[in-house]
Amino acid sequence: MSDNQLISNNRDNRENLTTNLADIFFRAQISKTIHYYLAERMIKTKKILGLSNIFLSALSTAGIVTLIGEYDFFIKNNPSLFKFVIFCMCFLSTFIASLILYRDDGFLANTHKIAGDLYIEIRDDIIKLYNQSLLNKEDNQHIFEKIHSIRHKLDYFGRSAPQTDQRSFNYSIQRNPKKEEIIQSIRQGDFPYVNRNQNNG
Repeated sequence: MSDNQLISNNRDNRENLTTNLADIFFRAQISKTIHYYLAERMIKTKKILGLSNIFLSALSTAGIVTLIGEYDFFIKNNPSLFKFVIFCMCFLSTFIASLILYRDDGFLANTHKIAGDLYIEIRDDIIKLYNQSLLNKEDNQHIFEKIHSIRHKLDYFGRSAPQTDQRSFNYSIQRNPKKEEIIQSIRQGDFPYVNRNQNNG
C-alpha cells in the first residue's frame, strides 16, 4: 500500500470515527436532556397537585364543620349555594387525590431521572473513547468494536426508556449543540466536555 493510500485510509477512518462519535454523543445528549426535563416537570406537577389537594381538603373540612356545627350565621343567607360550594371543593379534592395516585408522577420522575443518568453514562463512554483515540492507545478496529457496543447499548436504552413527548424533544433540541457542531468540534480537537473530563482524570 502506497503512502498516499495509507494517508487516505487514515483520513477515511478518522472521518468515520468522528461521524460515529458525534452521532452517539448527540443522541445521548438529546435523550439525557429530554428525560431530565420530564423528570423536573413531573416533580413540579406533583407539587402543584399536592398543594392544591391540601388547600381544597382544608377548605372542605372547614365547610363541613360549619354545616354540621352551630355556625348557621355563616350560611343563613345562601345555604344552598354554600352547600354546593362545599360539594364542589370535596369533589375536586377527591378528584385531585385520585389523579395523583393515577399519574404517579413521583415514580415516573424517578424513572426519567434514571434514564437520564444512563444516557450520561453513554455520553461519558464516548468522551473516554474519543480521548483514547487521540492518544492512539487502541487500534481502529478495537475502537469501532467499542463504538458498536455503545451504539447497541444506546438503542437498548431507547427501547426500554419511559415514553417521551414532542414538547420535551423540542426543548432538548433547542438547548443542545447540533450534530454538525459536534462533528466540527471533534475535527478541531475541541470536543464538548473533553477538557473537564481530562482534568477530572
